[in-house]
Amino acid sequence: MDPIVAGIKERGGRHLFTAPEHSPAVEYARGGWLDLNAMYTYEVVHRKLLAHYNRKPVTRFVLIESTYEGEHSASAVQIRRQAYGAMLCGAAGQFFGNRPIWLFDPG
Repeated sequence: MDPIVAGIKERGGRHLFTAPEHSPAVEYARGGWLDLNAMYTYEVVHRKLLAHYNRKPVTRFVLIESTYEGEHSASAVQIRRQAYGAMLCGAAGQFFGNRPIWLFDPG
């Protein structure tokens, strides 16, 4: 187990551990410390998430990032499709982003 994770777990067992990779369950499969897979994709969301959902062993996951509102000409339908795709593919949740807000754009 990673020494940083071991130290945090020693001080409090209530924390969920993940990592900001495209699929931490693949990147850190041997670590034994991953509690939650943080899915990150700009591909067709439901295809990527279904592929993860069907992996063994099963790992809980959250869609942590996909196309943000206000970027890449994303339509309202695309943003909703990503959210519904995540939830209907078994995600424990999904994050929503908005380009003018995350960049602190003027206006």
